[in-house]
Amino acid sequence: MPARPSLVCFDLGGVFIRLQPDLASACRDAGVEFRGGWEHLPSDAPRLALIERYQVGAMECGPYYRAMSDLSAGRYSPEEIEAIHRVWVIEPYPGIDRLLDEIESAGLATACLSNTNVSHWRWLEGVAAFARLHHKHASHLLRFHKPDERIYRAFEREVGRSRREIILFDDLPENVEAATRLGWQAHRIDPRGDAAEQMRQVLRL
Repeated sequence: MPARPSLVCFDLGGVFIRLQPDLASACRDAGVEFRGGWEHLPSDAPRLALIERYQVGAMECGPYYRAMSDLSAGRYSPEEIEAIHRVWVIEPYPGIDRLLDEIESAGLATACLSNTNVSHWRWLEGVAAFARLHHKHASHLLRFHKPDERIYRAFEREVGRSRREIILFDDLPENVEAATRLGWQAHRIDPRGDAAEQMRQVLRL
């Protein structure tokens, strides 16, 4: 492993926080009938573009729910989209608190850098493990979206660390690749496995 970092940075969903595995599961937990996804669209690009606009703070919650409802061709009402959205984030992965204890005992600072939105951010503010992080940054606050290089550079400025001091854990290969190109120590986490243990093995705690 390269030189030991001074800052451990977590992506949130799929690394720190467990998310719904799919739309059908989210519908079940939201009490909404599952009526399929966005298979009627020629590609997933419009949905992903809409999510990115929301996650960089370019849309408020209400307009986002309405736009996503429209994109579903009326399969889901705006109110149903909101209900699904609210249950998409579930809970911290098992073992995260213990991992944070070990990181802090090793004298390392902690942070997050996540593509997320104002609604889920409000939910996170009530999570004890999230409150323990020393630095909290996200796409809707920095106004850039991973894997855009600008979000990583903005994060470096905000936390006052050089790229060589930061180790990032993320579940998306493109985000890991972008961070690695910029000189961060970046590692992919498999959200289907034991996230805390995967990070512990990398950090050698």
